[in-house]
Amino acid sequence: MHRTVGPAWTERGRPAAGCFTKRTAEAWLCDLLDQAGRGTLPGMLRTGVTFAAAAEEYLHHLEHDRERKHSTLRDYRSIIAAHLLPEFGDMAVEDLTAEGIEAWATTLPVANRTKVKILTILNGVLERARRQYRLPRNPMKDVDKPGHRRKVAGLSVFTVEEVMSLARAGESEQDAAIFLVAAFTGLRRGELVALCWRDVDFALRRVRVTASYTRGGTGSDIRMRLRRNYKRSGRIPACAFCCTNPRPRERLPSHIDAPRQTRGRQSGA
Repeated sequence: MHRTVGPAWTERGRPAAGCFTKRTAEAWLCDLLDQAGRGTLPGMLRTGVTFAAAAEEYLHHLEHDRERKHSTLRDYRSIIAAHLLPEFGDMAVEDLTAEGIEAWATTLPVANRTKVKILTILNGVLERARRQYRLPRNPMKDVDKPGHRRKVAGLSVFTVEEVMSLARAGESEQDAAIFLVAAFTGLRRGELVALCWRDVDFALRRVRVTASYTRGGTGSDIRMRLRRNYKRSGRIPACAFCCTNPRPRERLPSHIDAPRQTRGRQSGA
């Protein structure tokens, strides 16, 4: 029995893509026979599981076994429903190939960064299927994810004076406090809402971030970090007293009028 694996390469130098020398053809054959011996050759094993079923199992695993945050699960469900199920939903998981996935990814009308996120979730579904349903191989292992760069050029951030002006223009003292903490610590909206007075250490001028509110409830612990916008622009404000470095920052410049301190309930800041 004879089978053509590809065009022969008879020239000198490295073979062109898709071409085989005698040595590479023999290596391909050995790999094929090895897969057949292990029972992992594509087409030999039928899981009987569709991609839609594998995706549902993956989400169940994330929610109950890994205990992912509600916001994470919501994002994953949205991406699976919008991008993955329309293309792969009815396919058997073993029928997905690296070539097919790469060809499909090039047609996605989204930025490369979003493509990477979609492919990451696809990899999670297939890797879970490999472990749960004995899928011979995860084809995502052979998929090259598109590159992407963070856009830093032209980054514009508020100055300390502008942040203080925004705080003074707030409708309430609580709004002013939220504006200041958000601007000078880099906390997200959910982390701000979850702050309590017991999380604020006025003596050390530090804020301890232990939780984040989402639509589904309170998420897991989140560590505080400096605002990236200030860090990258080299304009870390002098009044940013919360950071991963235990040494306190400098106090507010004397020419900046700070908003009045307010008294709040113990349950929330």
